[in-house]
This record gives sequence, C-alpha cells and structure tokens, in this order.
Amino acid sequence: MVSRTVTFIMQSNKSSINDFDDWYRGYKEKWQSDSFMTWARDSRNVIEKQGDLSLYSEVRGKIVASYVGCALTGWANSQLFSSNDAIRSSIPKEYLNSHVVQHGTLIIERRWVANSLPNTEILEAMAHVYGELQKATIDLTQRAEMPLPRWLRNGLPHAMRALSMDRAAYVSLADGSTYGYRLFQKPIQDLEETTTMALEKRYGPLKKILNSRVGDTLQEEADYLFKLATVILLRDGYHAGVALLMGDGEVNLVPLIFPDRSAKYVITRELAKYAVAIGATSVFMINEAWTVSEENAPPSGFASESKRRKEALVLDAANNKGEHLSIGARFNRRLLNKKKVKRIEQPSSTVPDLHSVMMPFLQEWSVLTDETLKAFIEAEETFYGRFLRDK
Repeated sequence: MVSRTVTFIMQSNKSSINDFDDWYRGYKEKWQSDSFMTWARDSRNVIEKQGDLSLYSEVRGKIVASYVGCALTGWANSQLFSSNDAIRSSIPKEYLNSHVVQHGTLIIERRWVANSLPNTEILEAMAHVYGELQKATIDLTQRAEMPLPRWLRNGLPHAMRALSMDRAAYVSLADGSTYGYRLFQKPIQDLEETTTMALEKRYGPLKKILNSRVGDTLQEEADYLFKLATVILLRDGYHAGVALLMGDGEVNLVPLIFPDRSAKYVITRELAKYAVAIGATSVFMINEAWTVSEENAPPSGFASESKRRKEALVLDAANNKGEHLSIGARFNRRLLNKKKVKRIEQPSSTVPDLHSVMMPFLQEWSVLTDETLKAFIEAEETFYGRFLRDK
C-alpha cells in the first residue's frame, strides 16, 4: 500500500522533473523482472480487493558450538512445538557431546511467510521493496537537485537488516536459559580539534604514531593496525576487543564483548553476516588473548584453562579474496602494578596463520575452501608450541 503511494507521489510531481517519463520507465522495467516487487504489487491488489494475505508461522532450530558448521533443521510449522524448552528437549542425544552441552547455543528462529511467497520471510521481502523504493527516491531527489534527508542517506533502517538475531531466541544448551544479541549503528563523525588534543595528550603526537602509510595489502594494513594497538596497550594497560569492518572507503567499528565461549561462537557468526550485509571487504579483529606453551596446555586445548597461561595481544585479519593472517605478541605486566604493561615482545605471525575466529567471515564471503579448512585443522592438531591461544 505504502509503496504504491510513493510511486503515485513521484508521478504526480513529474511535470517539475526533466525527462521523468524516461527515467521512471527504467525503474518500471527493472521492477517488472523483480520477483519481490511483482509480489508486492500483486499483494496490494489482493489486499484491496479480497482481504488480508494468507500467512503462517514457521520455526527452525540450529545448534552452534563452533565457528563453522552446525546441526540445522528445516523450516517447520511452528505449531509442532509448544515452547523453546520443548524444542531443546527434542534434540537427539547424538548431537549433545560434552563440548556442545557446555558451550553450545540452540538458536530458535521464527518467521512469518505468505502463501504467495513461501520461501522468503515476509519482513525480508518488504525490506527489499523498501530498499528499491529508497534507491529510486534517492535517484529522483538527486535528479531534482534537492538535498538528501539524513534518513535517506543511512540505507535500510536497522530493523530491516536481515540478521537472524532480530527474530531469534538464543537458548543455552547447558541450562536452558535464554538470551539475545543486537547490533546497533551509531555514526562516528570526524575527530574534532579538542578530541585530537585529548588523544595526543594521552598517547603522544599522532603524527609520530601514524607516521607510516596504512598500506595496500592485508599484511600491511594488519601491521599498521597492530602497531596502533601496541601503543594503546602500553598506555592504557589493556586493549578492549574491537572489530574493524572495512569496505568502499568506510570503516565500521564494532566492540567485541564475549561474556562466555558460547557467546563468542554466536556473535562472531552474526558479525560475519553483518560484514557481508554492509558490503565490508575485509575484517580486522584485535583483542587480548590467553596463550600457553605445549607442555602447559590443558586437556581441553583452551589456553584460558591453564594455570600457566600468559597474555598476548592478537590481531586476526581476512578479506573477501580469501587472504588471511594472524599477528600476536605476548606481553608482561609490572610486578607491583598488574594494571600496567611492562614490555611487549616482538610480534610474529602465528601458526596456523588462520585462526578459527576468521572462518565465519571467509565462509560468508564464499572463500573458505576445503583446502584452507583442511590445512587449518591439520596445523592446529599438530602445532601448539609458542603460541597456542584460546579458540
């Protein structure tokens, strides 16, 4: 209904826009070959002349206990299950080994589907229609040499982003408790002079810190960002986890907050989907990590569970070309003030150079090859040595 109102308004003002008919004809031809746009048009006619669309609710579940792969059901009529607890109780025992139970999450996703569009969630279809109308409106506004309103410049509203986290329940396999995650965007403006002065007062002259080019390759960008991270770690005594999603001249900064290992698996996967949704072509994840040598490695393989663990600053990077790398440097704290860092060791690339946290991004970019996955598994199984860290 609203979409047709938008096109009516466009056409009612065509006399004030040069060559409107030719311009609008291009969009009409494009939309006529777009299955979602034709569905929206036909649905409007049904609603106006016959009544509401026939809708039904569906549900599916998947178990997430790693960075890639999962046990996944197909979409089923939601009346088959009475509650989240019932779905959790119905999981076959063969899927519930000790790691899955302790660190796994059951994601229960629900959607509404129209009989006339059975393979697509109705909100996703409407988001597509909104996006097409938004593009046409932006094009027409610029054609009329009018300023673009802020809401037009910001792309799809956050509520229309196609992430499962916006319509899913997250159920802990350990205790059945539910929780959820959300990503919210907030634009960061250029640094004001007062902010720049405050940064220089804390970290030193920015020109001295940033005296090298960012670089053109993934390795050069990673080296540059790791250098900045060491400056922050030495000054502040810690480095908060952060992901930098880069693409088309834009940088999206996302804080990395993982309350437990289960959350780390889920959030990283959703972050990878988000990276693709916003058009990011590379990702850099920087945070502190626990490390342990081979002789001190615990049975679980998780460095955080070793009594002789050490700390390190790590950076993991990957891009949509399939390139990937990791950089790490152990650091030591002062004996009398553990909040201060005394020394950071010389950084080195780790083995394997692909940490598993990057796998969801490579998978979403469709560049996680069987060879890459096999090489990682073999390297991780045979190498602990100087830099085993939490997975």
